[in-house]
Amino acid sequence: MGILLIVLPRRLALLPIIVTVCYMTMGQQVVIGGLHFSIMRMMILFGWVRLIVRGELTRLRFNAIDKLLFGWQASRVTLNTLQFGTAEAFIGMSGYAYDAVGMFFLLRFLIRDLDEVPHIVKMISIVLVPLAILMLIEKSTTRNMFSIFGGVHINTMIDEEGRLRCQGPFRHPILAGTFAAALLPLFFGLRFQRPQFRKVANAGIGAAAVIILTAHSSGPVVASVFVVIGMLLWRLRDSMYVLRWGGLFALIALHLIMKDPVWALYGRLSNVIGGTGYHRTMLITAAINYFDEWWLMGTHYTGHWMPYTLRLDPTMADMTNQFIYEGIVGGLLTMVLFVVLISRCFGAVGRLVHFREADSPFSSKIMVWSLGVGLFAHVVSFMSVSYFDQNVVMFYFILACTSLCSETLVNARKYAIAA
Repeated sequence: MGILLIVLPRRLALLPIIVTVCYMTMGQQVVIGGLHFSIMRMMILFGWVRLIVRGELTRLRFNAIDKLLFGWQASRVTLNTLQFGTAEAFIGMSGYAYDAVGMFFLLRFLIRDLDEVPHIVKMISIVLVPLAILMLIEKSTTRNMFSIFGGVHINTMIDEEGRLRCQGPFRHPILAGTFAAALLPLFFGLRFQRPQFRKVANAGIGAAAVIILTAHSSGPVVASVFVVIGMLLWRLRDSMYVLRWGGLFALIALHLIMKDPVWALYGRLSNVIGGTGYHRTMLITAAINYFDEWWLMGTHYTGHWMPYTLRLDPTMADMTNQFIYEGIVGGLLTMVLFVVLISRCFGAVGRLVHFREADSPFSSKIMVWSLGVGLFAHVVSFMSVSYFDQNVVMFYFILACTSLCSETLVNARKYAIAA
């Protein structure tokens, strides 16, 4: 895959990365001088070799999203190092920063125009179909064939009610389902592109649905419901400002009239569709109650936050919330930068959709909208899980595309002024 990443033409350069994400576990890695290089980290290295060798390091006009991603990762590395005060902490967090910055800007250099996004989504859809078939095989045999690569168990996980929870190459079933749920809006957007893309888009939707159902996790199901709602809100795109503020005031009102805090709705929802919503509710409550312990530069001890801890690390609670996890890693500053980054990405999508209203075809506008809904799916998922495997690649893909939206908007405005 690394060789293909170097030699393939640019329009196909992301295919080896997509294949690696879908068919290789994080268990395969090389250790050099104490530094751990997973398959994905090696792919990032190959990608940057490609950019240098083939002269594709074109000049980028850094926008707010690019700068915020740098700031978010710099805050993570700096504050986590200060928190632990060890070289090991610096090396460990630098590795995660390498993943984020390396993959994000690799995608920024390889994707130069929003018109290329449907072709990339088409590749993702085709690659996803065999993965869905392998997930069905795992469900029927209760054996995970990806276990030969390490990093995942050979026996399929079974929940307390005896239901199988398939995970494929991902480190947990909920991450497998989340991966598919976040791709659903992109496949919906692909349906409205060229007529010949429709069958491929339908195949992607079907494959994503199979992965979500075989993973049997409530989080991806909830994210999928919000994806459908997000795509339907296209007709109300001119009223999104009112809907956002209305939703905020509705949550505040619920918080005031409910006996429990508004985030206790997680627990009530899990009573209907299953899952551990009560844990998510308790985690948010604990993060607020122990705010003084983590706000400055994070904390490396949360074992007393919950009645139970991680089985492999009794000093830590299970951080099934990406936003809280960012605070634990690097304090309030890191969390705020993460939230602002996502907010600016939503803003870039919304502004470009409205700017293109007059002269752009529907297919172009709905594809941009689907990127925003894809980001929304990630945000919904962040409330129930923190990413710790190759799932982050698709998140960086969405961020890179929304950054391109911002760049496209700036160029379009300059062209309009010049005209």
